[in-house]
Amino acid sequence: MGKSHWVGGMANGNFSCDHGKITNSLAMMFMKLCERYGTRSNWRGYTYNDEMQSQALMQLSQIGLQFDESKSENPFAYYTAAITNSFTRILNIEKKNQAIRDDLLEVNNMMPSFTRQNENDANSPAHKKRMKTVHGEVRQVNKTGIAKLNKVLKKKGKITEEDFESVNSRKVDMTNHKPIIKKRW
Repeated sequence: MGKSHWVGGMANGNFSCDHGKITNSLAMMFMKLCERYGTRSNWRGYTYNDEMQSQALMQLSQIGLQFDESKSENPFAYYTAAITNSFTRILNIEKKNQAIRDDLLEVNNMMPSFTRQNENDANSPAHKKRMKTVHGEVRQVNKTGIAKLNKVLKKKGKITEEDFESVNSRKVDMTNHKPIIKKRW
């Protein structure tokens, strides 16, 4: 609140209380910023996106004029961080509400949300057993071994146990294997 409340030059200026108000144009900018942030790919699919945007707008209206020009020259980063925190806060609140709602539905022998059904399926013993054998038998072979196996496959049309032994392959235990998840940034 340094430069934004100062009227006049450094030698002949003074601090003004009237300059600490959100103007109509700044309010419109806040609204556009929240609306645009809500259309980003990681937020747009939520049914409570409007609630996220309104919470972010309310947060901006509370802290919008608290930006300190002496600490940073980038108010956009300040406002974006506030919006991100507001969106994340609403998302966490909604996740807690969904968990409570799913618990109540399960207690009353009703179908919970699709997300909870998938979690229950992934944690079931049948699913874990199925995932242990989903890859089949996995063997590790070096590059020259792969080339030899490709030649055998072209000639015979299949690869046998003896072919793997001839290239010094080793079996890999896949019981505790977790697939690699690529993060999309």
